[in-house]
Amino acid sequence: MVKLISFFALIGLLFNGENQELNASPTQRIDSLVQIKPISVSKVPADFRKFPYVLLEMEFNSSKFIKDFKHLLQDEPSKVEEIILVWTAYRMSETFSQPGLNSKRIEQFRSIYPKLFGAKKIKWKFLVQTGATTDETAKTYYHGFLVKMHNENKASRSPTEDREILKKLLELEVDKDSVIGFTSKIRCKKVPTGKYLPRSKRKLEKGILYDHASIWKRKKEKYKKCDTLIVPEVYKHKSIDVYSPIYTSRDSTVSSVFNRHPEWKKMLVVCDATGSMSPYYADLVMWIKLNAERRDLSGFTFFNDGDKKLDYEKVIGSTGGIYHSKSNSPTDAVQTLTNTTKAGSGGDQPENNIEALEAAMKKFKDAESIILIGDSYAPVKDIVLLKNISKRVNVVVCGDAQYIHPDYLEIAFKTGGSIHRMKDELDFSKTPENKAITFGGIEYEIKQKQLLVSKYW
Repeated sequence: MVKLISFFALIGLLFNGENQELNASPTQRIDSLVQIKPISVSKVPADFRKFPYVLLEMEFNSSKFIKDFKHLLQDEPSKVEEIILVWTAYRMSETFSQPGLNSKRIEQFRSIYPKLFGAKKIKWKFLVQTGATTDETAKTYYHGFLVKMHNENKASRSPTEDREILKKLLELEVDKDSVIGFTSKIRCKKVPTGKYLPRSKRKLEKGILYDHASIWKRKKEKYKKCDTLIVPEVYKHKSIDVYSPIYTSRDSTVSSVFNRHPEWKKMLVVCDATGSMSPYYADLVMWIKLNAERRDLSGFTFFNDGDKKLDYEKVIGSTGGIYHSKSNSPTDAVQTLTNTTKAGSGGDQPENNIEALEAAMKKFKDAESIILIGDSYAPVKDIVLLKNISKRVNVVVCGDAQYIHPDYLEIAFKTGGSIHRMKDELDFSKTPENKAITFGGIEYEIKQKQLLVSKYW
């Protein structure tokens, strides 16, 4: 799993900005796509099938798909982020033309998925494997397409906005007739990418970019960045059950899951407190307030992925930004959470979940039910440390899209735990091998103690 995620992280970095979006006829566009410079790797790892890409595998040295894949995609361009064509550099004949085969493979893809082929916003990337030296080994390598589904990640709010929400939560007196509600508004602005656009329309259509404005005074390339601002409001005189989720928003995952599992005792809650998670740890705060009378809560651990460290300063296993609260007092728990968000709000997308789990278990040794609350979109940067976690972990993933990062499934699966969303959940301690299971729109199968993706949307 670690090699798998590292591989795709590398590909993401190498391919950043490598895209061709052309307004041209299908034949012209195929000719242009074939000219994309590929990135070289020794070999795509065999276990990459666990990663939730849509795999459209082809035969070696052929443009024929190994089976009918049309059912794997709904032919919706809005759901697809990028398409990667994978082949091997090994040639059986000196007269063999790789660009010619690539053209045929892309044409075959176009014939099955014409809407995806014509979508301007989909990135096309090429990946060539250089490790094969014989016919036999080359035939064992993966050939074909990897289709990555769009990550509808929510933009995070500023630390100031987070603290204002927490301040209101802290001051709120919770009783049977108070309900917190959230309204939201979208704020968009254009942000420079650091690149400059060519003045030539022909070069612009080819996706050519420059590092400098030059004497030609090239315009800056910009992209639209949208932030979701969530404003809390308090509504009085509404009769509710004290144990029900007490605020309405687009997602009350945490309280929904906790209320479904009253059997969780001596709970140790480990919560991602980075900026993108604020709607969910606000939900946790209100659950804490409503359950202040419980005496079987072992503690709370909040983490912000390294306080305000720069990304390159974050070392796996000692990233930091981890804060604990042992008191059952809602005020103490919220104050600890506030301190965590003041100290940092994340930075890079991957989070130090495993380091936080280790620190929490060391701090609260009497805990029985370990609950990790994480962002379903964010990778776990220290997944390599999962072997150090000896207790069952119940993972609550927050996010309103179908996508769940495989790191969270790996945590639940490898610890014999469970994974939960607002309305569905999966307990791996009760899941047999060699049986198809569906969670979050993805079909999985457990084989030889490995969790494999068998069908994705």
